[in-house]
Amino acid sequence: MSRPMVTVQPVDELGAPLGTASNPLATAPPALATAYQAFTATLGTTAGIVVALGALPNQRTVKNTDASVIAFLGGAGVTTATGFPLKPGESITFDDKVSSAALYGVCASGAPVLAVLGF
Repeated sequence: MSRPMVTVQPVDELGAPLGTASNPLATAPPALATAYQAFTATLGTTAGIVVALGALPNQRTVKNTDASVIAFLGGAGVTTATGFPLKPGESITFDDKVSSAALYGVCASGAPVLAVLGF
């Protein structure tokens, strides 16, 4: 007894067929002018911008380099009560393909420095 032939057509995240002239399969990642960008941002006791809107094209990692001060991350107007806490030495990575919104930071005291890497 023979088995019927099954044809499989891969699709993208929207359900469109891959491997067609209008939706080809990628064979190599796109070339980037710069592989990464790195900079620092110093926080204060009022909300300040850490990464500008759309400043980094793919992903960004933010690390709190301070030895004792907690940084709080969020949107414009972030406070120590509403922000996401980033403890000393901790880091967090964001996917800018999902959200390219500006990132703000604040601290309760001191002036922690955040290291930012975009790639």
